[in-house]
Amino acid sequence: MSVAHPDVILRSAKATVTPMPGAVPEPAALIARLEQLAGDGGPPEETLEAALRSVVEEMGAAAGALCLYDGRQDVLRLAAEVGLSDEGCRQLRSVRANGSGGWEIPLLGLRNRRAYLIDKATESRYVPPLLEPAASMRTVACVPLYAGPNPLGTLVLVTSGARVFAERDVHALERPLRLLGALIEAVRRRSGAERPAGAPEPPREPEGGDRVQLLIASLAATERERARLAAALDAAADERAEQLRREGAIEARLAERGLELERVRTRLGEVEAALVAEVERREAAERTVAAERAGRDGAERERLEALEAEIASLRTAGAAAAEALDTERNARVAAETARETERDARVAAETDLGTARDEAAARERELRALEARRAAAEAEVAELRGRHAAAEAAVVEVGAARTAVERELAALRERQAAAEAEITALRDERARAATVLAERRAAADAEIDDLRERCAAAGAALDDLRHERAALEAEVAGLRARLANAGARPAVDAAAPEAVADPPDAATHALGAATPTAEANEPDAATAAGAAVRADGSAALVILDAVPGWEVAGGRVQILAPGPDVARAVARAAGATVLANVARPQVLPTLVALRAAGSTGEVRACLADGNDVVPLGLVEAVPAGVDAEQLLAALGRVATRGSRIITAGGDVDVLMSVRRTLGTRGMSVSMAWDAHQAADLLVMMTPDVAVVDLGLSARDAAAILGRLVAAERVPHLVVILGDGDGAAPFASALASPGVRGRVVSRAEALRAAGG
Repeated sequence: MSVAHPDVILRSAKATVTPMPGAVPEPAALIARLEQLAGDGGPPEETLEAALRSVVEEMGAAAGALCLYDGRQDVLRLAAEVGLSDEGCRQLRSVRANGSGGWEIPLLGLRNRRAYLIDKATESRYVPPLLEPAASMRTVACVPLYAGPNPLGTLVLVTSGARVFAERDVHALERPLRLLGALIEAVRRRSGAERPAGAPEPPREPEGGDRVQLLIASLAATERERARLAAALDAAADERAEQLRREGAIEARLAERGLELERVRTRLGEVEAALVAEVERREAAERTVAAERAGRDGAERERLEALEAEIASLRTAGAAAAEALDTERNARVAAETARETERDARVAAETDLGTARDEAAARERELRALEARRAAAEAEVAELRGRHAAAEAAVVEVGAARTAVERELAALRERQAAAEAEITALRDERARAATVLAERRAAADAEIDDLRERCAAAGAALDDLRHERAALEAEVAGLRARLANAGARPAVDAAAPEAVADPPDAATHALGAATPTAEANEPDAATAAGAAVRADGSAALVILDAVPGWEVAGGRVQILAPGPDVARAVARAAGATVLANVARPQVLPTLVALRAAGSTGEVRACLADGNDVVPLGLVEAVPAGVDAEQLLAALGRVATRGSRIITAGGDVDVLMSVRRTLGTRGMSVSMAWDAHQAADLLVMMTPDVAVVDLGLSARDAAAILGRLVAAERVPHLVVILGDGDGAAPFASALASPGVRGRVVSRAEALRAAGG
């Protein structure tokens, strides 16, 4: 959450500024009251609440809260409150960064060393309802508390009615806040160091072994509760991941639909542009053809009219000439008698007639030329008419193409409408999914907050029980010493194992916790072997190791070299405990063959080299490519309800399936994919069982096994074989420096395994 919102009025004031002129004077009564509380040394919770109440009353506030800062988890926790609403207490109970829990502004002010004043708090949607009713809020002040450079917490004050906080009020609190910070430090130092004065005496616990058994039962119940809470947290995280995955899928579908719609729109624009360009081109062509045709038709018409007029003129001239000739002939016949007299005139007339005939012939020739030109003009007109018909055919083709384009546009518009309808449906579905996700996320956040608080309370109770157990063990040791001095040493020795027994969930690790004894006379090999002999004389312990040195004189311990036929040999010792040196070749594949042959006995692991043995816990081996059912069957032999399990492997599907199933059985499972993640998990928790996939890289497998074997409490192991026999990573773990402190002799290893 960011505090830079337009409807939140934030004004800052440094807690160490010099008082301004005209500032409110320091509240002397409040200073005196805080100094009195610091000197009283009362119970921590009462001291902080009384100090907060004094600040609220002196400043005229309607409510207030004091939140203390936990630097290890970067969280503000509510330590005391006066007059807050239930919702206000919930919002300030646990304040974390990045909006992961609670109201974030108090934590931001503490980080920035700034005091925030929020005026008109009821009008801001970023301020929770800190009062009842919420409409009565006026001003909210969040003032950070520091001791030098170290953050202590945040003081939250809420006013109502006409009371308004200003910067001068923050300056007036400068000295009281320093006193309050000193009081918080004193309370933190005093908290837990001594029992509060006046508190009732704790009820007396039963003495001796009964007290220890009650403590063990309480520890076991607390561990089971923590495992259940961890499983619930993991289930909530898985559900949130699934919701996020579904939301991402919806987002992807929306993005795909948006891209498809954009492509359709682009194609539609291209088609429309092409159609417009084609129509314009066709119209321009039609206009050009029409103009050209009109021009040519006009010119030809004018030429034809001129030719026809000229032909008519020539015909008129010819007719006139012919009429003149006839008239002249008649005149010549009539004037035949006067031919002699008129010879000169006749010659002249004949000359004129020849000239007229020549002119008539010329006119006839010109008329024939005009007829030829007219025929050419008619041919050209026919050609123009053909071109006009072709243009009309092109116009028809353009109309057909336009009709096809319009049909395609209609189809594209229908697809666009369908896509928009589908996008609308997807958006509605996304909105509904977002609403459901928000509701489930809010419920999950509330449940997670509750689970975290319960886990914290359970952890604190577990720490108290462990401290009490240590005190009881010290008391039992003192009782044992006094009884030994009184001559009752055998009775104490018989009761001691029950008095200091591990809790049920840790009892299976007795071999893993074995350490070299400090007694002067170490039991000899024969005594150790005798513990592994049954009453009927058959071997109760089978050792799988290819290296000699386990032979014990007088014992019935069966020593077998690993190999394909060892399953039948172990089957003959039904129910016997198997001690396997997993650092030797072919031992882990032999364990797989044992289970395949139906062996149900307990298998313990060790790392042996010469006379040095590093005892481990129970071990199960499964082949590479194992399915979830086989892995669950192997885990069922080493894990019980409430067990904490770590898996390190690359087969995500199988390990996730196993995790879900074990969660329903009351076990908590943490997953790692390489040595680095496994190391981080082992720093935060101590597992009861570890599942290691030897199909990881040789370096990762050796690093993971080295950390597990060197742990103070070695977990049981379920090993998934890789390409080899799995001995090399265990041999590397045996050579690591952190393992040398856990080395015992072979006799001690036999005694622990056979006992």
